[in-house]
Amino acid sequence: MAPSHLINLVWYRHDLRLHDHEPMHQALQQDAQVIPVYCFDPRHFATTSFGFPKTGPFRGQFLLESVADLRQSLQRLGSNLVVCWGNPEEVIPGLVRQLKIDAVYFQAEVTTEEVAVETALETALTQLSVKIYRAWSTTLYHPAELPFKLAATPELFTKFRQAIEAQVLVRRLLPTPERLPALPDIEVGDLLTIADLGLDSPKSDNRAVLQFQGGETAALTRLNHYFWKTDGLKSYKETRNGMLGAEYSSKFS
Repeated sequence: MAPSHLINLVWYRHDLRLHDHEPMHQALQQDAQVIPVYCFDPRHFATTSFGFPKTGPFRGQFLLESVADLRQSLQRLGSNLVVCWGNPEEVIPGLVRQLKIDAVYFQAEVTTEEVAVETALETALTQLSVKIYRAWSTTLYHPAELPFKLAATPELFTKFRQAIEAQVLVRRLLPTPERLPALPDIEVGDLLTIADLGLDSPKSDNRAVLQFQGGETAALTRLNHYFWKTDGLKSYKETRNGMLGAEYSSKFS
């Protein structure tokens, strides 16, 4: 792809994938140079007000594997992932100034701490006259297409499912990019280690029926295995209450 005068930044959060990724898809529609960024937020590795760690060794390792897998996927398409450490609402405006970013694209969240970061980032970017594009991509159905207002959402899942299935279609998947514009000559940063996060390496247990691997590649492999190779959905109602083995449920959660 030829370089463009527009430069868009895609901020990855909990959406560490290329498959069906609206922020990346929208950023590419502008015929712009696109810079993917992941920011390790030190607050995620602190302790709660009750003294418990927010991130433990297994979650930390899963995150590191997911970030590494995303970087490899981006590299295969001709791009790369810029990895930073720091508060996103401070790091991203710094990148905006350094690289003369025109717009920032990211996935919207709904939980308190994530929304607070979005709000602080929006304030900083508004002062820099940078456009912001939020995308909703955390639910199967888009809230704007529900047949009722969010405040009137049925409390029982069965009623919710029946109303949805009768009136709403799931949106089509967005295309996965086949090629991405190369990054400018910038420092992309090193991948972190579990020690960098202040965590000990997780201890494996040979009784585990699955070794969970972080990243989109591993997720799609598991999906293909459970849905198609073993045809697990066919017997899910009979096996879903099982407690042992790898195949009684999808393990996606």
